[in-house]
Amino acid sequence: NKEKAEEAKGTSEKNEEEVKLPEINVYYFKGKSIGEVILSMAEGAVTYFNSILGVYPYKKLKLAQVYGEEVFAYPQLVLIGDRLWSSKGLNSYRLEYRVAYGIARQWWSQIVGANGAKEPFLMEALANYSALMYMEKKFGKERAKSLFFSLHEVPYSEYLQKGGKNLAVLSSLKSFNLTSYEAIVKGKGTIVLSMLRYLVGDEVFSKILQSLFSQYKYSQVTTQDFKEVSSQISGKNLEWFFEEWLNSTREIDYEVSEVISQKETSPEGKEGYRTLITLTQKGNAVMPAEVLIELNNGERIIKKWEKEERVKKYSLFTEEGVSFVEVDPEQKILEKVRENNIRVSRSYTRKKFLHFTL
Repeated sequence: NKEKAEEAKGTSEKNEEEVKLPEINVYYFKGKSIGEVILSMAEGAVTYFNSILGVYPYKKLKLAQVYGEEVFAYPQLVLIGDRLWSSKGLNSYRLEYRVAYGIARQWWSQIVGANGAKEPFLMEALANYSALMYMEKKFGKERAKSLFFSLHEVPYSEYLQKGGKNLAVLSSLKSFNLTSYEAIVKGKGTIVLSMLRYLVGDEVFSKILQSLFSQYKYSQVTTQDFKEVSSQISGKNLEWFFEEWLNSTREIDYEVSEVISQKETSPEGKEGYRTLITLTQKGNAVMPAEVLIELNNGERIIKKWEKEERVKKYSLFTEEGVSFVEVDPEQKILEKVRENNIRVSRSYTRKKFLHFTL
């Protein structure tokens, strides 16, 4: 027992040593207070990435203020543009996000590397999404979601609306200009990782990141390696997902086509409502989705819409009438148009009456 106690003590001391923060130094132009803020942000991000990805293996990490508005990462060094340091209000969250992104780049490009010319998406997406996970942990899902939409989904959507050329995420660096790189590699690439997390679940997604880091530390990883690790850890064949969202430019467009309710008496003699729901997937991509059915009393029913089903029909009997139906209520899936994702119920008798009147 004494030997076991000594062994446990040694393991505990080793674990404490492994998770010890590196010496973090911040170099800056402006007042002392902003330097202390950046230092606090850096300590929080390193602590989080140590726990969720793997332990930072070096003794020192430096962050330095430089001119501009970009963030660059080098071995044990993160350069942060001075225009970001002056952020206030909502932008202060963006500042912390950018600091976290720069530090995440130590894990995803400096410790685990990739061919940035051939597959620029991989390290960009992993670093951006790791930073978003940190923001979610520190500030909650709503704040992280706000950053996710404003920094990734909105730029991608606006790029396409303005006529930008749609390219596959898994394209070489020479295929992109600065605008398309920001919209597709950083924007859509990060969204794809968010969708993968939705597909496999939070716990499995974290294990995928941990496994990828541990297997490819101090070496180069490819997107094919990432696919294989994801499939292995999740226990699912995810080839279709990566083919759909990395190698093609196909899009999804869910539509709630019809929601009709009418009063009905069940075979057991209960009074209630029979609701007929028709959903249509008008796009040419595939992805499973959640369907929210909310009743008049506020009760929420969640249904699953599988990716193979182009048209989905539900017929359900409820004591309360259906208020509305919405596909992908939490907006977890990248979609071409979202305005047609929701429809308010209308009674079947009213429909017949209007049809007759017309």
